[in-house]
Amino acid sequence: MRQSFANFIAGWRDASLQGRRYLIVWMKGGGITYHYSSSNLSITAPVVYDGTDGRVAYQEQNGPLHSYKTIVDSYVNTNGTTYDGDFRVNGRIGIGANPAGSDAALSVKGKVVASEIKVTDLGTIPDYVFDPSYQLMDLKEVEDFTKENRHLPGIPSEAEFKKEGMDLATMNAKLLQKVEELTLYTIQLNKRVAELERKNKRPRGKR
Repeated sequence: MRQSFANFIAGWRDASLQGRRYLIVWMKGGGITYHYSSSNLSITAPVVYDGTDGRVAYQEQNGPLHSYKTIVDSYVNTNGTTYDGDFRVNGRIGIGANPAGSDAALSVKGKVVASEIKVTDLGTIPDYVFDPSYQLMDLKEVEDFTKENRHLPGIPSEAEFKKEGMDLATMNAKLLQKVEELTLYTIQLNKRVAELERKNKRPRGKR
């Protein structure tokens, strides 16, 4: 459904009954041109009335009486389309982006704002760092690696991030691994400090 004038009042209702598919659309406005088209031939063109050209209100079969609108219903999103209930798409969705160019279910070009995001497919969580058999990299090796490569071992470089993007679940797991390794380095350092303090407290001449 398209309209050639931005300021208008409208509503719609699915009035399908006994295998017959109907979509009722009602609108009110002046100097407005409306056009309906659908590539799905099984969907009957909607009954449209706007209350301005003498058409009578529409009595839905076994349903309510519909008249033209004079105010915007509370469920209407005047900046887009609002759906109540579950919404499912069998395919990919692109918002400002071409979904055909990605294997993602949702492609967005621009910012995404959310109050909560939960990732359920996390892969392997790096708690294996605390396994006694884990080979912690020597700090001198870490120093040499960072001097040569300008990034941490096991973390992609800036060039790789810019080329491939960032997988948040994978990246969070890698960062957690580095935090756990830092914890082990701190524990080792604390043991060395404690040993030095213990040695310094011994009376001189005794070992």
